[in-house]
Amino acid sequence: MHDLLRDVAISIASKGHRALLRAKGDDLKEWPNNKEFSESCTMISLSCKSIPRLPEVLKCQQLELFHLKRDGDLLEIPGNFFEEMKELKVMDLTKARISLLPPSLHLLENLQTLCLERCELGDITLVGQLSQLKILSFIHSTFEKLPEEIGKLTRLRLLDLTGCWVLEVISPNVISRLTSLEDLRMNDSFTGWEPEGVSGERSNASLSELKDLPHLAALSIHVRDAGSIPADLFTDKLKRYQILIGSFSWKSKWNDVDETLNTLKLKLPTGCELDHGLEMLLKRSCEDLYLDGCEGAHNVVYHSGSEDFQQLKHLRIKSNAQFTHIITEEVVLPNLTSLVVDHCTGLTSALSSSMARNLVQLQKLEITNCASMEEIVSTKEYGEEKTDGMFCKLQYLHLEYLPKLSRFCSASCNVQFLSLESLKLRKCGGMKGFVFDPKLETEEVYFLFDNKVAFPKLEILYIQTLSILTTIWHNQLDPDSFYKLRNVEVIDCRCLISILTPSIFGRLNALRSLSIFYCSRLEVVFEIEETPDTYTTQLKMPGCENLDFVSILRCEKLKYIFPCSVARGIQQLRDLRVCSCDGMEEIVSKEEGLEMMPKFVFPKATNIEFSNLDQLKSFYPGMHASEWPLLEKVTVKGCGKLDIFATEISSFEKHEFGGLYTPIKHSLFLIDKDVSFPNLENMTLVRQRHGDMVQSILITVV
Repeated sequence: MHDLLRDVAISIASKGHRALLRAKGDDLKEWPNNKEFSESCTMISLSCKSIPRLPEVLKCQQLELFHLKRDGDLLEIPGNFFEEMKELKVMDLTKARISLLPPSLHLLENLQTLCLERCELGDITLVGQLSQLKILSFIHSTFEKLPEEIGKLTRLRLLDLTGCWVLEVISPNVISRLTSLEDLRMNDSFTGWEPEGVSGERSNASLSELKDLPHLAALSIHVRDAGSIPADLFTDKLKRYQILIGSFSWKSKWNDVDETLNTLKLKLPTGCELDHGLEMLLKRSCEDLYLDGCEGAHNVVYHSGSEDFQQLKHLRIKSNAQFTHIITEEVVLPNLTSLVVDHCTGLTSALSSSMARNLVQLQKLEITNCASMEEIVSTKEYGEEKTDGMFCKLQYLHLEYLPKLSRFCSASCNVQFLSLESLKLRKCGGMKGFVFDPKLETEEVYFLFDNKVAFPKLEILYIQTLSILTTIWHNQLDPDSFYKLRNVEVIDCRCLISILTPSIFGRLNALRSLSIFYCSRLEVVFEIEETPDTYTTQLKMPGCENLDFVSILRCEKLKYIFPCSVARGIQQLRDLRVCSCDGMEEIVSKEEGLEMMPKFVFPKATNIEFSNLDQLKSFYPGMHASEWPLLEKVTVKGCGKLDIFATEISSFEKHEFGGLYTPIKHSLFLIDKDVSFPNLENMTLVRQRHGDMVQSILITVV
């Protein structure tokens, strides 16, 4: 609110000289005290840190807007401060500690908007005397009670209590007396609604008071006890709403609620059915629906017809072991863009193929923690195996903790993910292939992708704990797929033998980042086809030209990372990290048959780190040249067999053009004496020697 007011003030000030403005970083040394200011100033907006003490009376007879932003400092407002501001219409005090509102506040007879946002407040009873108020905002302010005097504000149209988490008491019948109220916002705020039928005098507000607000069209509210909701509380008069019903954890209450969407977030107890009003909102106008263990609400969804839920954009279903289907064939969700399913242990599949084709706007699909899930799309339940037209707009697919999932779907035809940009498969230990037919199972080689699935726009691939896979890419792939892939992360795939196979290698021009962790059987990162041309001296393997980050961790069987031909082509490499790979002997492998000395140039590399590589002997196991013009940091720890620099440089020169491979000494850098590291700033060497003896060297180059 205050940002809007500030923009208005600046806009008006630019048209004349009737405003006092100080932005952040500016300074106000003293308050103006002259006739011109007193008679003509219409706006004051101060966001500067240093503001002089407020005067006893601020003489601004024409002032209409007063905005003051503090940084949590105590704001002492003199008792008569507002005496000569009777034309004030808008006041915004932000981030101030106001222990006591001044008595002169009641003189602001024309004040229509009052914003006390992010303030520490005491007694706010005086606010109830501002009879012309239409907008009252306490966003993220701390005060404990909304007193009965607030009920006098019969012209109030907007009351914003968002983030007033300290608020514990709303005096009875305050809300019901705000008969002009159109918009009530209580996000992350008061939840102490007093149930109906309590004997004796009430000490807090009740939900039935909302029924006395004839103009209420927008409502944000949290009701912990579904049983305390009176009949006919929610009607079709509500045009904008965010309604939470049930007990949610503190972190999950409002943090995922989009205030621009009509939202129902329901966690109803077993046996609790939706009342007519909530059911009407759910079917007619709800845009964001969250069902947490709600059998009653799910029954409404499950048994609805094609005319219902036409506005629904986001559907989230959580914690219901009884669900066997999310939706039926009769329910059409033409505007659904996001579907999230979590902890629904009775589901064996998420959608039928016809349901999937009906979700024409779906952009996000996330399914997690469903212990019985075997496939995401079932192509057999309704006697059909058609997969064309599914997920044309899907951009994000996340499958996690699905231990029985063996496939996304089973189909004989190609499944086209024409818009998918991010694919995350995490802890789906039983997955045997993305599109997999159990009838063709060989129990020998399991690959994730083949030519039955297409990803022409995929940019991010994350796979973790796919325990059965032996390789990621089949030797036959869709011809238009994976060309935009820029980030690949593979974690804890313990049967995986290779990562980048020949079928994918020529498609990786966009690849920027490659991370491989905890793949204990991995033998090859870059698997290339050996042809006679592979051994020519000028060859740079096509693909991965833009790779700039490589990180390998705990891949015990891996003996090297790059074939020689690949290493010569990755000239964009910026950061290389290899840690705890017990079998690693060299970073770049020697290619048999190569007759001339290779030269490795890494013009953009700034950081290399090798840690706990007990068998590492060299960067490359033969004579070679290397250049690292931008290298800034080198870290080598626990590489006991590795020396950093070769010492017999003269011998290196002797053999540089002789075509002979006679390694002088195992080393990380085997370099020409004239090649230097002009940007090297930091070198850390930690080497394990003689049992528990550790040699540590830190070299800082200035």
